[in-house]
Amino acid sequence: MAAIRASNSCGMCNYRSWSYAAFANHVIRKHQHDPNFRVQCPVAGCQKTFRKWNSFRSHRSRHNRIALPIERDEHEADQHDELEAENEGLATPLLDTEFRFMQAACLLQLTEKYRFSQTAVDAIVHSSRFLTRNLMELLRTKLVDSLGREGPEDVAQVIASCLNGTEMYAGLETEYSRKAFFKSKFLFNEPCELVLGSRMQWRTRKQQRKLVSVNDTAYYISVQKNVEVLLQNDDILGQIDTFRHAQEDQLNDLCDGECVRTHLVFSKYPDALQIIAYYDDVEIVNPLGTKVKRHKIGIFYYTIGNIHPRFRSSLKAIHLLAVVKTEHLKRYGFTKVLQPFVDAMNQLSSDAGLMITLLGGQRTFHGALIAFVGDNPASCSVGGFKESPSFAFRGCRTCLAKRDQMAVMTKESHGILRNKEDHIRQCKLIEEAGNVELHNHYSKTYGINSTSPLASVQHFDITQCLPHDIMHMLFEGIIPLECKLFLKYCIKDQKLFTVDHLNSRIASFDFGYMNVADKPTAISSDLFSADKTLRQQACQMWLLA
Repeated sequence: MAAIRASNSCGMCNYRSWSYAAFANHVIRKHQHDPNFRVQCPVAGCQKTFRKWNSFRSHRSRHNRIALPIERDEHEADQHDELEAENEGLATPLLDTEFRFMQAACLLQLTEKYRFSQTAVDAIVHSSRFLTRNLMELLRTKLVDSLGREGPEDVAQVIASCLNGTEMYAGLETEYSRKAFFKSKFLFNEPCELVLGSRMQWRTRKQQRKLVSVNDTAYYISVQKNVEVLLQNDDILGQIDTFRHAQEDQLNDLCDGECVRTHLVFSKYPDALQIIAYYDDVEIVNPLGTKVKRHKIGIFYYTIGNIHPRFRSSLKAIHLLAVVKTEHLKRYGFTKVLQPFVDAMNQLSSDAGLMITLLGGQRTFHGALIAFVGDNPASCSVGGFKESPSFAFRGCRTCLAKRDQMAVMTKESHGILRNKEDHIRQCKLIEEAGNVELHNHYSKTYGINSTSPLASVQHFDITQCLPHDIMHMLFEGIIPLECKLFLKYCIKDQKLFTVDHLNSRIASFDFGYMNVADKPTAISSDLFSADKTLRQQACQMWLLA
């Protein structure tokens, strides 16, 4: 039979208590809305960890029914007294400030974790206030009825004044008041507005059409402030401090590549932050509707390469950098949007670095941008290259191969790779062209539209650090085409098997538990038509090929 441990330890802080009631009070009041909430079973020999308090409470009640009583010796009794003395202040009644903090955390969880709109949160706040106000009135009536018969005459007034002081969501009724509380009490990194330019637009105001000036804006989230918040997390800080490259003859990750191993910043500061940025366009309306491309937005993200790839791919490890309408990027370019990011990268890569205050004191962190990834059009756009190879005489952003050579070149050594020095010279030729014809000639010859703002990032080689997107190029491009041609040869030309036989083998094949959701779908019988494709996603194509 299991025995309950003498003390209950909180896995999210250093709190311990002999009393389960005090421990439960601490967890509920301090960590209930923590996004990384976890609690471990205090039964000896049971190492189960729970993400929900109700699951843990049910689990513990089952253990209590079979648990043996524990007899503590004098040493344990002394420890008990020390623990209760240390935790004396934590079992006090709930204060108004703590209650306000719990309410704010609950509302923040609705918007950030469960994606509730602000309108929905407002409705929940007002409904909750209405219900609690009626509950208070019901409680007041019952108390007055039970105490007011033989008690003093002012009992009703005292009870009413006490109950009126605990108004639900007081000071959190509106979006403005909630944001003000989040800024003052939480580690809140507010996006800042960047004015890209202005234009004249017709607007209706007071039933009159007027031509007014409208600002075109983008929104940027400070990298410095966000990094400071992230490094307050001991798990992330531990990942950075314990980061190690793979062996020299192994390539397990982007961070094991030559660009990182030979980087000046990482050679000088081995624990420097490895920043990996990403850009892509998102269509937020029906792609078949009439509003297509009108509301298309460009989104910039980044992650920290020091984090293990197993955790780095999690949504929590990917951080928003900037949001802007795609039409504004086309009109004003990338420089105004990315300039704060460029300044942040240059600050991290400088000798001064970024000074951050942690629990153990102040500490200086360094870092550098090691890659800016995206699909081919996005990477070419942010790098200042032509978005499509068909628009240029030399359409590759990695080498200077000509258009007719790209179809036959299969090795890197067959062409001339681009380098940073020549790229700067070519950009200068384009910018200093005396007329439009000469500008277009140089632009088409070298496959460059303009100088990218990333060229101003220290120790960043734009000709090497814009990696190609193998998902679109291979698993949604070359491999589906090759598989279609191969299946056509086997099924239609050689008649080795049929499409139905292939589909039955795919349906019965064991792809493994981890790949159940990515299992390839059935192949259409009219696959070999000129306009038909395999219609598989990238992960499905990976398994099928």
